[in-house]
Amino acid sequence: MVNEEHSARLKKGVQAWNEWRLNNPNIIPELSGDDLSNIDLNGANLSEVNFSGVNLSETDFSMANLSGADLSKAKLSGFSLFSFNDGEEDFYEENFSRAILSKANLSGANLSGLDLSGFDLSEANLRGTNLSGANLSGLDLSGFDLSGANLSRANLSRTQALGTDFTGAEFTGACLEDWNINSATKLNDINCQYVYLKSDFQERRPSSGEFRSGEFTKLFQKVIETVDLIFADGIDWKAFFQSFQELRRQYDDENLSIQAIEKKSGGAFVIRLEVSAEADKVAIESHAKELYKTNLLLVEERYRVELNAKEREIEIYKQQSAKIEKIVELLSSREEPKVSLHPYQIKILKAINNGADTCSNISEVLNIQVHIVKYYIETLESESYLQCTKWNDGISPDNQYMCRLTNKGRVALQNPDLLLPSARDAFNQTINNDLRGANISNFANKIEDTARQVASDLSQNIDKNINEINT
Repeated sequence: MVNEEHSARLKKGVQAWNEWRLNNPNIIPELSGDDLSNIDLNGANLSEVNFSGVNLSETDFSMANLSGADLSKAKLSGFSLFSFNDGEEDFYEENFSRAILSKANLSGANLSGLDLSGFDLSEANLRGTNLSGANLSGLDLSGFDLSGANLSRANLSRTQALGTDFTGAEFTGACLEDWNINSATKLNDINCQYVYLKSDFQERRPSSGEFRSGEFTKLFQKVIETVDLIFADGIDWKAFFQSFQELRRQYDDENLSIQAIEKKSGGAFVIRLEVSAEADKVAIESHAKELYKTNLLLVEERYRVELNAKEREIEIYKQQSAKIEKIVELLSSREEPKVSLHPYQIKILKAINNGADTCSNISEVLNIQVHIVKYYIETLESESYLQCTKWNDGISPDNQYMCRLTNKGRVALQNPDLLLPSARDAFNQTINNDLRGANISNFANKIEDTARQVASDLSQNIDKNINEINT
């Protein structure tokens, strides 16, 4: 029952009340059953006060100390700062800013609409508490007893709920973006029609209709042992798979594996890692991102080195071409050459004649980079030495070729004197074709495109075997 003297002192004002509490530290105020609605308790020392069953609606608790207070079955909702609509129902937020609620007994209290984010709720009793529409984002509720609590439309974004007891709780319309639960979190007998996985009531689950009995628990029990890695600006797959292998080695965890890869709008990716029940998910996520950042820098540096090497090859090619022009001039008055083909072209014809019929096979047999092989195959086809079938393996940005010799190609290998009436003219034409600025420019552009398109090529093939993608 309410102590009328204590009630009268509180209603005189916060300053007088705080002075009385300071001078009487051993008195525990008894206000149970009182009506304290619409009272300004801003900054009041309300620690250990018995507010059980008290009407505290429209009361300003900002900066009040409620540590250890008994707020069981108290009515705290109703002070509306602003209202908003989630597409289902209107609800409100309460002015409860910077109040201290550690060790408070909130069992059965009505805290609907309160903004409790950033509060100290350590050791508070929240069993059966009405937290509908409350903002609990970022709070550490690990180990709390929230059994039977009403969390409908509550904001649980980034809430830590390791080992929390939600048995029999109401979750309809709650926002669960990035909340952290584990195998010790109790999700039995949950009452839930739908939830949101993103703030501002985005990504409804289920997208339509309602959960059937037990579906909420099954959905989030499956997510319990996972870590989501979000790559908002796209992903370099080589860097990711290298960092993932390092992560597995460092954690020595056979259960650490990739459960799913999801491509989001705008080129973003979410990679879901499956981890063991006892794993520190926060540490794994942080470590995975650090490893990826390091490997990304290494891959980018390797791309730069390879690109510089290609540029040097182009310069050497240009220098050799200039020398060939001089050779042409010297040969113009000499005996006609027997062969009108570049040495690389002859090697390619011989490799095809010996059974190497694709770009990859020819590159491997001759130890010539595949983009150079493709370049000379295209010139051989344009001059009818080869007949080629183009195809794409889904990995490389360029076409692959399946090649076979034409009659002209066989003559080039067996009796080149029979190729043309004037072998010298053919030789000059081949050299000039090689030296065309357009060909060199095209060659350079292909080389530059190679490094730039590696990541996008891999991202288009994420469904392939990891080892195949990383080759």
